[in-house]
Amino acid sequence: MGTWNQEPCSGLSYQPQKDAKGTEEKGIFFQERKQGNRPHAHEHFQRETLLSLLRLFAANSNRSSRSSVQSASLIPLMHAASCMIAPRACEKNRAFECYASAAEEHREPASDMKLENLHDVLVHELRDLYSAEKQLTKALPKMAKAASNPDLAAGFEKHLEQTEEHVNRLESIFKELEVSSRGEKCKGMEGLLKEGSKVLEEDAPEAVTDALLISAAQRVEHYEIAGYGSAISFAELLGQGKIAKILRETLDEEKATDKKLTEIAETAVNLEAEAPATTA
Repeated sequence: MGTWNQEPCSGLSYQPQKDAKGTEEKGIFFQERKQGNRPHAHEHFQRETLLSLLRLFAANSNRSSRSSVQSASLIPLMHAASCMIAPRACEKNRAFECYASAAEEHREPASDMKLENLHDVLVHELRDLYSAEKQLTKALPKMAKAASNPDLAAGFEKHLEQTEEHVNRLESIFKELEVSSRGEKCKGMEGLLKEGSKVLEEDAPEAVTDALLISAAQRVEHYEIAGYGSAISFAELLGQGKIAKILRETLDEEKATDKKLTEIAETAVNLEAEAPATTA
């Protein structure tokens, strides 16, 4: 089969493949014709209809973030439509589906969101927190694996479960506000996690590594505590009591995690790290 290519202006083009004799395939039904089946007269119309739908998706996926919800809703529509108008192609070639998924996954979020009022500021803060929490769900399993202290490892695993719930809560808030969760990647959390990942590369005694892990984790917690505190203030001023209540539940869990980390550090990890390393 040929390949789908995204073009700067038209949005999408199809590059046909040539057979051993140099004959170009004629659309997406080339394989069936090679097998001796005579193409139906309406297949050209089907192909053009499918291409039109693909171009519509390509054009839509390159618009601003306001179109992100509409763009996402086109994916199942594309799949269903293509299966109806070209069922054999749907079975034999998933190029359209791969293109649609890739376009939605890799499309860059808009960075030019205008902040004109406190509502916009709240949405901006929520998107930042959402990105931060999503990044943290990928980092916590590594931190739990690197921890030697059983209580610390268990604490990281528990907070992973909480963080996944924090993501769910934020998604429910976006739904309540009728806005997309899509926004820029949280650079603050990215920097904190990148710095914290260096701990895993240190050649240090286990207790020292645990102490470094706690320090890195508490930086993350303090960052989130500040963000959730601000978001709660914005929500309360805007009369969004329900949203403020959900955010406060998360804030309380972040504070409890920070307190638990301090307890583990002061009662065990720091004391063990203070002792001189034994030599053989």
